Amino acid sequence: MAETGKESPTELLEQLFQPADGVTAKPVDDVVMIVNARDGNCFELNQPGALVWKALERGEPAAQALGAIARGSVSEVQVRHDVETLIAELLKAKLLRSRPSVRK
Repeated sequence: MAETGKESPTELLEQLFQPADGVTAKPVDDVVMIVNARDGNCFELNQPGALVWKALERGEPAAQALGAIARGSVSEVQVRHDVETLIAELLKAKLLRSRPSVRK
């Protein structure tokens, strides 16, 4: 499914994404620094955001990172909301794009 801005939150968590063309990411300690070579903007993802980014880079849906993020005092409902918001923001900033389907 292409990102149209109309995906439901659940679809965002299950969809496969990859970094957009010209976007590179580098882990630095517990965060990930993202550089968009097209416009020169830099972004920093905190530790939970870094877990989501790494899952997406591995070709996994963001939902795969929920368990690791939800450990501790944050509720799973809050984590789902935060991850959905993060993905929507990364799409809006054109840092992510849909991963092409693999046909067998």
